[in-house]
Amino acid sequence: MKEHRWYHVKFNASLRKSGLSVLFCGEAQPEAKHRIGPTVHEYVLIHTVIEGKGWFESDGKRYNCRAGDTFVIMPGKLVSYAADPRFPWQYAWAAFTPYHHVALMADIGIVQGNCVIHAEPDEQIMAEYRNMQDALKDTAYPQLADLKASGHLQLLLYRLALANNAQLAPAAVTESDIQRQISRTINWLNLQYAQPLSIDHIAKSLGYHRTYLSKMFRAATGLSPMQYLLRIRMERAAQLLQEGQLSIKQIASSVGYSDALYFSRQFRKWSGQAPSVYSKRPESP
Repeated sequence: MKEHRWYHVKFNASLRKSGLSVLFCGEAQPEAKHRIGPTVHEYVLIHTVIEGKGWFESDGKRYNCRAGDTFVIMPGKLVSYAADPRFPWQYAWAAFTPYHHVALMADIGIVQGNCVIHAEPDEQIMAEYRNMQDALKDTAYPQLADLKASGHLQLLLYRLALANNAQLAPAAVTESDIQRQISRTINWLNLQYAQPLSIDHIAKSLGYHRTYLSKMFRAATGLSPMQYLLRIRMERAAQLLQEGQLSIKQIASSVGYSDALYFSRQFRKWSGQAPSVYSKRPESP
């Protein structure tokens, strides 16, 4: 590359049609005063300064950047950046698909008017850039290279968020411990409803007595944990019955009941119909 002392880049040969994918990534040492822009990109592009200095401009605001700092170029934004005339920077970069990019960047504290993370140099951050480059080297299985690179991209964003924790959304900090534990309980029930769950076990795993967790859970949701679990199981069973692909015994097992007769009694009590009758009911328009 012209105006660079050295320049390394790796491209993704197997992009997914949806989801988060690394487009390309690399490292470079530009010459003094080397400048890019004004320009716009259609993807998200992040740079982390390894050494030296430079400046980055976005939304009419100029940021002076040094080793450890990261600047983020959002899709459609007019930006410019240039190496310092005396101590030109060396940086690593990664470009990735703009998949839910506004929410994703907000998660790491990058929002309108705040597109630079000022931090100390971090070897773990640099390791993820290099892991992405290694993942995208020529391979017989480019689709696996894409998976590996996107995994390291997510780890990179996690590391950048830790470096930028002062800018993270206040809600993540101010949420009470019990609110977090109720959210965890809801996720647990939603994901593990097909297993033989015990509210005692869940409460102990979260460090609470069953009675206290149940009381706080009811206050937050209007249901006890067991009532919430029953609703999840019955709604899923109703969906499977309407699809008509599985037997009642198979559906019972799929929603956490080893006894199909007991499941049938529970379903009838919940819906007012036996599973065999419900499965023949016309679907709602």
